[in-house]
Amino acid sequence: MDKKQARKEMITKRLSLDAETLCRYNENILNKIEDNIHFKEAKTVAVYVSARNEVDTKKLMTKYFGKKKIVVPRIEGDMQFYEIRSFDDLKPGYFGIEEPVGNQQVSPDDIDVMIIPMLMFDKNKNRIGYGKGFYDRYMATYKGYKLGIGYSFQQVEDTFPHQYDIRMDEIITNETIL
Repeated sequence: MDKKQARKEMITKRLSLDAETLCRYNENILNKIEDNIHFKEAKTVAVYVSARNEVDTKKLMTKYFGKKKIVVPRIEGDMQFYEIRSFDDLKPGYFGIEEPVGNQQVSPDDIDVMIIPMLMFDKNKNRIGYGKGFYDRYMATYKGYKLGIGYSFQQVEDTFPHQYDIRMDEIITNETIL
């Protein structure tokens, strides 16, 4: 599989989703996240800021601001996580994706659950991201629970993982839980 071409095709497919389908898929995924025992017990949750028809994480963050410590990534050469208390704590950053402006960096040891974006995944809980390796490098030392989220159509037969790819502990989609 040519990963570069597969990424491009999956982004195109994701961007072609209509608003009603996106809303329905996102609601299903959000409900499953909230039912997840690891998420329920987590005090600190790392979560990406969704963009370009990724699974919508903003509803989740809005609901849990003030109830859980919400930390989001910022690219500073590599990826680090910083606490945010509202969307006012974000500004456009790397690739135009919203990033935290504050200086309250959070150690990987303090993150209970990390909610991770995926472009593709397989039945063995391997993921393919955007190809820059930020999450794989971060997760190489992260010891908490890794929860990948994506749409069911993003599942592929095989991601052909290499030695630096990190498997998810669990994957939640609009249809299934792996």
